[in-house]
Amino acid sequence: MTTLREAALAYYHGRGWTAHPLTLNAAGLPKVPLTDDWPHIAPTEAAIAALDWRHAKGIGLVLGSVSGNLAVIDVDD
Repeated sequence: MTTLREAALAYYHGRGWTAHPLTLNAAGLPKVPLTDDWPHIAPTEAAIAALDWRHAKGIGLVLGSVSGNLAVIDVDD
């Protein structure tokens, strides 16, 4: 069974994405960053591994240059 920390490190090693831990919002969805400084996480294995993954309920990705210029399009109906 892969932990969220292991999955986050796999994103980093496999795709170069910088991940951070999420907790639940009021609706019970994993959408709230567990660290206030999430936009400034260094794109390194050590920085990602050092985050508080013990209380994580999901994985967020930092977009832009720290993740190889990763971008998303959010489409709602």
